[in-house]
Amino acid sequence: MGDRQKVLSADAIKAVLARHMRLTALDIKVETRGGTVFLRGVVEVLAEKLFAEEVVKYLNGVQRVENELTVAPADTISEKHLEEEIKGLFRQETRLAGVAVSVQQGVVYLEGKVETPADEDLARHLAARVKGVKDVVSRLEAVAEHPIADADIVAGVEAALSRTGGVDTGTVSVRIKRGVVHLSGWVENSRIKESLTRVVSDVEGVRRVTNNLLVEEEQGESDVYLTSIIQQAIAQGLDLSFPGVWAFVVNGWAYLGGEVDTIDEREAVEMIVTQISDNFGGLEGMSNDIVVKVH
Repeated sequence: MGDRQKVLSADAIKAVLARHMRLTALDIKVETRGGTVFLRGVVEVLAEKLFAEEVVKYLNGVQRVENELTVAPADTISEKHLEEEIKGLFRQETRLAGVAVSVQQGVVYLEGKVETPADEDLARHLAARVKGVKDVVSRLEAVAEHPIADADIVAGVEAALSRTGGVDTGTVSVRIKRGVVHLSGWVENSRIKESLTRVVSDVEGVRRVTNNLLVEEEQGESDVYLTSIIQQAIAQGLDLSFPGVWAFVVNGWAYLGGEVDTIDEREAVEMIVTQISDNFGGLEGMSNDIVVKVH
């Protein structure tokens, strides 16, 4: 989760959820207490509940997420119908052919064997997308003997991104933990954003992709102007150069990411953005996700 900085305000977190979840976020209530964020309200499917938590837990300063979101009841959907719908989804994925499905009081139970943890993750997420599912309990056994190391997966993801047309790899940051890939930064349009989810998902060893990429075409004129100023200042200001850092403004909120060598450099970039905000106005806040390299 985020480092020990001041957590974003509830309104700022709500704005981030709205960008990623559109109308679904309207029914989500956000409360912050210290580094803990509470999510309450109603969502249509379990997948939306899980996705909201994924978005929030990596925001600046967030130490813990209490996900109290409720999945809307689907009283007219029988357990047999849920079971058949999930089995139908699994039949479209040959690697899930050996997965047994049962449903009790809206809770889906998955049993059997799959090849890799990525296959188990796929099964859980497909089931979570079905309306009426309250929770997914996996009793699946992954039988692959040699899981791929995160460092090797990162190399594969970066190679895949470099081969993808229309992508400036300098504006896309990749983080990974136990096979789960998190993409941040920005791309030119929503088509590229969606395609990158598919490209990264196909990399060997990737269990799941959380795509938090921002879309350039969604920027307003003032956002574009401030993005340009911040990028120039980071590259030239204070006699410092941060080639591994990206900055992007959406709806008045500045997002910073990439890598630097020291904490002082990370703070220097943040100071540059703060000075621009003081001098030009137009910035409502800042999310600093710049990572300090481990030496």
